[in-house]
Amino acid sequence: MRTTFTTVVTDTNPAAVNAKQLSDTNSFTVTVQAIHIGPSLPAQTNRTVDEMTQLVVTNTATDNDIPPPQCHVSGGAGSVYRDD
Repeated sequence: MRTTFTTVVTDTNPAAVNAKQLSDTNSFTVTVQAIHIGPSLPAQTNRTVDEMTQLVVTNTATDNDIPPPQCHVSGGAGSVYRDD
């Protein structure tokens, strides 16, 4: 993201010899770059379940990038995802 700022400084001194209002203008551009911080996903413990038994695993992922990114989840065949 790029933004241009314009600053104006003014000096008014009626007692000065020229008694004029003096000013100066300056413009500059600020470029703000995104901050990339890798996502974080806590470790999961190993689990053993009987076949044909549903296994529910809750993961809480975080990504502190600025601006925040869209997060995507993927897994193997038969995986079901719910975004709460």
